[in-house]
Amino acid sequence: MWEAVTRLSDRCEFVIATRDHPVLGELPMELDGVRFLRDPALADVRRGEALTLLNKVERKLGVRDRPYAGRPSYFRGYARTHAAAFRRAEVDIVHLYNTSQWVPILRAALPRTPIVLQMHCEWLAEIPWNEGFERLRLVDRVLGVSQQIADQIRDRFPEHAGKVDVLPNGVDPNDFRPATEVRTERAGEVEELRRRLGLGDGPVALFVGRISAEKSLHTLFEALPAVRERVPGAQVLIVGKRAGLRSPLPTRERRELLGHPEWRARYVDHLERLAEPLGESVRFAGPLAYADVPLAYALADVYVQPSVFEAYGLPVVEAMASGLPVVVSDGGALPELVDDGETGYVVPSGDARSLAEALVSVLSDRALAARLGRAGRERAARSMSWDTVADRLFALYAELAAEGSRPRLTPAAL
Repeated sequence: MWEAVTRLSDRCEFVIATRDHPVLGELPMELDGVRFLRDPALADVRRGEALTLLNKVERKLGVRDRPYAGRPSYFRGYARTHAAAFRRAEVDIVHLYNTSQWVPILRAALPRTPIVLQMHCEWLAEIPWNEGFERLRLVDRVLGVSQQIADQIRDRFPEHAGKVDVLPNGVDPNDFRPATEVRTERAGEVEELRRRLGLGDGPVALFVGRISAEKSLHTLFEALPAVRERVPGAQVLIVGKRAGLRSPLPTRERRELLGHPEWRARYVDHLERLAEPLGESVRFAGPLAYADVPLAYALADVYVQPSVFEAYGLPVVEAMASGLPVVVSDGGALPELVDDGETGYVVPSGDARSLAEALVSVLSDRALAARLGRAGRERAARSMSWDTVADRLFALYAELAAEGSRPRLTPAAL
């Protein structure tokens, strides 16, 4: 959101609704020309804690629970507070992210204001059909973060297909510069990170993201012995926090993964058992500060994303902008990001043998890796930048707003 807002601040006056938070508490209510509206939402927090406890009890009893984020009551008071504030501010457009249950509240407060619902996940395919249909009836445009998500919405709600479009995430090529340049210009920092993580001198396959079942890291671990047999010293670096078994609304694919008997306890525990015989060839780095993520890409020789499903796959785009060859599965939106054989390779999801072959091809041929990396960098800079995304978003705002009615648009983001 912030990447798009900062690029449109000379064309729009943005209002962003947020919760009070210890990290945000000392920040001004206006920053870089953007106004912030905050609400502690204490009653909603307490309701969420109660429902989370109820979900735990239901799961123990074998009852199919509905996580808090999927309920119509999810932060309802918070949504009402901000809807009233938007009405007082006379905003021109409301841009809502993911939480479709707030659409009826916003529409009641702003009966004639265009509402854009942007989906960065597959929740609309998971909620009851009648709820999703009614919410989509009340919005003016639905944006999927990928063609995969947009098609999922169109297929489930064909009556609203004409409202659905794609607006992807982006990357700043200046933040994620070619890894070869970062290795030279920040050599000391790169080597310090290598020492801190305990990496050897061998080639590195990097993964960035949360560690959860749909990322299918077990497939990567299953592929690693075959890779090391042909590329001695090859290592895997995992950057990201460890997630629990459940996300707010699991996809069908994720539910299938979670039904695996070995993973009923915790997926991360299962991964650690798989990694144990691989020894020092697997490193769990944990989460890194955003400013240090380019250093991780600079450490790597190839980026790998073996997910069962991805709504988008932003680290893949960051890796491409960093000039790395990428190897991804065909899960979800990932094939939309990679030109197979041109910027990297796309392999069947869950196929450890194919994954190993692709990784060996890249790690054993430096000229090939360099060619794929250059092509990926060119594609990311040309068509995947935040500047491009912001221009497309402004064109949508201009289309939805009454042109000429006000000197500057005032979108509100929630």
